Amino acid sequence: MEIIPLRITLFFIALSFFVVVAKLIRKGKLHEKHALGWFLLGSGVLISGTFPHLVDRVAFYLDIHYPPILAICIGLVIILVQQLHLFILITRNETRIKQLTQEMALLNKLLEELIEAQEKAEKQPSGNIPE
Repeated sequence: MEIIPLRITLFFIALSFFVVVAKLIRKGKLHEKHALGWFLLGSGVLISGTFPHLVDRVAFYLDIHYPPILAICIGLVIILVQQLHLFILITRNETRIKQLTQEMALLNKLLEELIEAQEKAEKQPSGNIPE
């Protein structure tokens, strides 16, 4: 008799997940490419809540004697993959920021040289203008 409240609870958790992710996408705080993973996670919660015996069967086939450990292992793998992905993005962004900073420094140096050259040209009297 406990399964029905669990199913209802997991259904509402998954539904809330979908709504929150959709709102974040609409507000521009989450890109669609990142939202796919969150939708998959919400789908997993929805499926495991709708078919709780599916988790038991998968755990049995994987020779896991305590089925809730399967959910913990899956969650751990998801967190590790997410962390790896974030570190890849951080590294890519750090490299790009360094490149942009160097380019900006070169452009600033060039701009200063052009301003100096223009100021020198304005200070020099022109021989072509009659006085």
